[in-house]
Amino acid sequence: MAPIAITPEVKEPVAFASIIKSLQNEDPDTIDLVLRQFRCLIADLCQQFNGGHPGGAMGMAAIGVALWKYVMKYHPGPPSPIFN
Repeated sequence: MAPIAITPEVKEPVAFASIIKSLQNEDPDTIDLVLRQFRCLIADLCQQFNGGHPGGAMGMAAIGVALWKYVMKYHPGPPSPIFN
């Protein structure tokens, strides 16, 4: 399962406790399905390019899923003018 040692930015301790409970109550079957598919894709890539050892990447899959789900932000709109 994905690690849950992530501290969301919340100023009120009551709200922080409710966020932690919501993170812990996620469906573990869905998270396991995502991790299994992610690990299979890693193994397929190593086989497709005839090289590499997938062990490290497969071991880091849970951390990648946790970063994508809880830390990284995504904005589908056009980029800001700062980056152009």
